[in-house]
Amino acid sequence: MNPEEGGEGQRGELNSFGPPSKLPPRRDGPEGNNWCRVDFIVDSGASDNTLPVGVLPGIPMKPPQGFKDFALVDGRIIPNLGQKVVQMAFQCGLVLTGAFSVVYSAKPLLSVGKMTNLGHTVKMTPEGGQIILKNGKSIKIYFRNGV
Repeated sequence: MNPEEGGEGQRGELNSFGPPSKLPPRRDGPEGNNWCRVDFIVDSGASDNTLPVGVLPGIPMKPPQGFKDFALVDGRIIPNLGQKVVQMAFQCGLVLTGAFSVVYSAKPLLSVGKMTNLGHTVKMTPEGGQIILKNGKSIKIYFRNGV
């Protein structure tokens, strides 16, 4: 993900089957200090795309948009602290811009509901899945540690 809109950075495999330390380095995508790898959980229960506090500290946080608070599965309520707009480079070569709510959480989430509301399709299979963008291009989803 690019902590500065419009920059260049490193592209790597998202959510591969192996641990990140065993992935081969990729030199065919965005590179440099302005990019870092962030693995997302594709979450059918998430109401919004989220980033944990402290992820991508170089991106300025804007005021929250949309949800004021989020309810966790255990009933706790956490505040929407703000929004970050980032560029994402996927292993298939696509570079997309996305908005993420910043929250106190452990993992970054991509909301299936948000993606389908924007006109995209999400397909899941036992082998993984794919996000089919409304323009017909596809992003592969990989499982890591059963998620």
